[in-house]
Amino acid sequence: MTSLQDATAVITGGGSGIGEATAYSLATRGARIVVADINAANANQVAADIRKAGHEAEAIVCDVGSDQAFDSLKAFTLDR
Repeated sequence: MTSLQDATAVITGGGSGIGEATAYSLATRGARIVVADINAANANQVAADIRKAGHEAEAIVCDVGSDQAFDSLKAFTLDR
């Protein structure tokens, strides 16, 4: 498995399904995770579970269909 140490991964739709599985997979490989999802509760839960497992993760509510929301996601990620 390739290490992703010092990488940051932004996972849109990360609060469930394939996005959630991708977030967990990349976290176990060393990436810092930004879980972006339209559902705040799901995004926060996935980020919390990743942190409980000893990895770095943050959550943000984001509807990637909105240019303003996408710009906020970009700024949030770059600030971290």
